[in-house]
Amino acid sequence: MKFKELWIEVEKLSFEEKSELDKLLTVRPRTIVLGIVKNSEGHILAFPGYDKKNGVKFYRPLGGGINYGETSEIAMKREFQEEIGEEVTNLRLLGVMENIFTFKEKVGHEIVFGYECEFVNKGLYSKESIQVIALGGYGELVWVNIEKEIENGAKIYPKPLYDLYSKDLKK
Repeated sequence: MKFKELWIEVEKLSFEEKSELDKLLTVRPRTIVLGIVKNSEGHILAFPGYDKKNGVKFYRPLGGGINYGETSEIAMKREFQEEIGEEVTNLRLLGVMENIFTFKEKVGHEIVFGYECEFVNKGLYSKESIQVIALGGYGELVWVNIEKEIENGAKIYPKPLYDLYSKDLKK
């Protein structure tokens, strides 16, 4: 198949299919969104995890990849809807940062759009945890006292997002 014919076929693909094809054909940073939701006690909603290699507990806010042709704000709203079936509002971009890391002995590279946002459903703030409903999703989100967890040795990933969020709190 000649390049022009191949290009015509690629143009017929949906945004999602183009995004998947792009992942298969290239190695470059993954562009993602992560959302920080804070309750009245100042705790943030995050996935708990454990890094077996380094023996460290960690937390990561909800988020995911930005689809081809999608803005970061739309992606942020979609991720909350897909992962937990809930809407977020009052999105405020904290910043855009680069995150290069190693996970399961593989190097990862992300460009992260970090948002602070609020739930439309105010009843979620009183729940101890929120279950993930997405197929292939994992576990539950919990409210975390970040400063206390860091004092106890936990990590917040990605670190550049936590640094940005902490700086924003001091304003």
